[in-house]
Amino acid sequence: MQRPPPPVAPQATRCFFKLKPESKFRNPSEPQAQALEAIRGTSDSGIVILPCGAGKTAVFLQAALEAGNRVLFLNFEKQGVMQVADAIREHTNVSPTQLCAYSSECKTQPNTLLCYMVTTYSMFSTTSNRSGDTARVRQFVTTTPWDLVVLDECHHAAAETYMPLIKILVQNSRRVLGFTGTLCRGVAMAGADEQLRNETNAKEFAFIGRVLYSRTPAELEAAGLIAKVRRTEVSVRMTPHFEAAHERVSGSLKQYLQALNPDKLNAVWMLVNLHRSMQHVGMIFCNHLLPAKALQGFLGERWGLLSGGNAYGTEGTHTAQINAALVKRFNSGELDGLIATPVGESALDVFNPHFRYAIVIDAHGGQAPASQKLGRLSRTPRVLCRPDETPEAHRKHLLGQQKDAIYYEIVTEHTEEETAAKARDVQFVHDGYEATRITFGTVQDAIREAGFEEADAPFASPVAQIKLLVECLSYPDLGQVECIGNAMAGEALRPHREAVKSGVRKVATAKHSIFKKRAQDNLDRTRAQLPKRKAEAAAAKREVLQNAPIPEVAVRILRELMVDADLLASADIELPPPNPEEVLDD
Repeated sequence: MQRPPPPVAPQATRCFFKLKPESKFRNPSEPQAQALEAIRGTSDSGIVILPCGAGKTAVFLQAALEAGNRVLFLNFEKQGVMQVADAIREHTNVSPTQLCAYSSECKTQPNTLLCYMVTTYSMFSTTSNRSGDTARVRQFVTTTPWDLVVLDECHHAAAETYMPLIKILVQNSRRVLGFTGTLCRGVAMAGADEQLRNETNAKEFAFIGRVLYSRTPAELEAAGLIAKVRRTEVSVRMTPHFEAAHERVSGSLKQYLQALNPDKLNAVWMLVNLHRSMQHVGMIFCNHLLPAKALQGFLGERWGLLSGGNAYGTEGTHTAQINAALVKRFNSGELDGLIATPVGESALDVFNPHFRYAIVIDAHGGQAPASQKLGRLSRTPRVLCRPDETPEAHRKHLLGQQKDAIYYEIVTEHTEEETAAKARDVQFVHDGYEATRITFGTVQDAIREAGFEEADAPFASPVAQIKLLVECLSYPDLGQVECIGNAMAGEALRPHREAVKSGVRKVATAKHSIFKKRAQDNLDRTRAQLPKRKAEAAAAKREVLQNAPIPEVAVRILRELMVDADLLASADIELPPPNPEEVLDD
């Protein structure tokens, strides 16, 4: 019995959206053009693997314009939503009424007829805890027969929380295309051969489709199409007090102590100064806000902090808009660098030509985040082919303009950081990034030769180191202290709030215009006092934070380490008197 022919995908309706005549996306690079040809060569869903810096946005935006008039773009971070929406506005004729950017910070309603919608994987991945409006938009997202669904950074799509949504979209849409620089999620399989690694990754992402096009960083770097990045691993020993404390704690405290190892931060200071002397700007990556806060403390206000949250509230409010403004300042040369928590691993369009180095101080996490961090350095100046220029001449031109950059990982010896770094090395080597391994002593030699004083490093002194140790050990208790501080700030503001309420009542109940005007004047004067009262509330909170007692775990460890009393006094650290029972035990 003859089988019926396979179903043919319906043809797209006439595409109303186009690239603007002046868009640079009209001149694709070699890998961009090849990726587009691979996409055009089949109607299948699938995946395009292009290294960071190769211009995936230009490829998937052109694919979207050719697919139809209803396209859904899914991003991993809110920052990505903003950047894709900005690219659509800048490069296409999609109007504001036809573009829907939807995240926790920005909610525009989708156009049901002509719609380019940009959102995050997490926004609609579950049905729980959704407002009525968001639930209605989710219904639109999951039932619309999209002409194309674009999965940016699609290595995240295999997460258990996202996969159910992606499978619905695969079923309901004409086509799904995933784009990534690293088609992997977990830790690399040490010792596995290339074929096994590729087969394993392909199976994990088979629910999207097969790989339609793939290029490695090594191939594009050799052609001059992305930056030439050298990878350097700096091994650093723990300072004695930190090492002893590290042996006595567990959980997140261990990671804080590894990340804030004083000589690791001193190495950061040295590398930053070496590169600053060459007019380079850079990025520093860390997993937690505590080291980010410490870094900003000694690097200064010309370093911006990118974050997706505010931890205990002490670091201020962070939004995608604030992060985007910092990236803009970095690109324009107003900043010497960016300090980034995981929000900065992907979807950051950094094109400052002086961006020549990145430093990673938390050597934890899998291979995909590590490759994404390195990929921030990969953008190199775009060089268009000159009239009558031969391919060989153009290649030499590309290599002549190619950016050189350095990616540093600072790893604390004899900790989990070494194990994690070795596991990630498998993916780095696969991508063509062999590591040069040096010690902290090599960095010290370089800083001396450059004429800097080691004594100027932020944590060169024992006093600075012991203060940092106490800050690390106290961080888990900061949330409770923050709550007390907020309560004190609220109490300081309460009289003003009550005075305003009273003033509003007097205005509303005044029987005569003269009394009403007098009450309104008093209310206006009271409201004008708000900045002063807020400052008093902030001072009350600050006093709580500054005078908070040292947590028990910090007291216990400082006593066990038998830290010199003169050192504690020099650091303004006063331990409470020992419990009589502890004295008896001793």
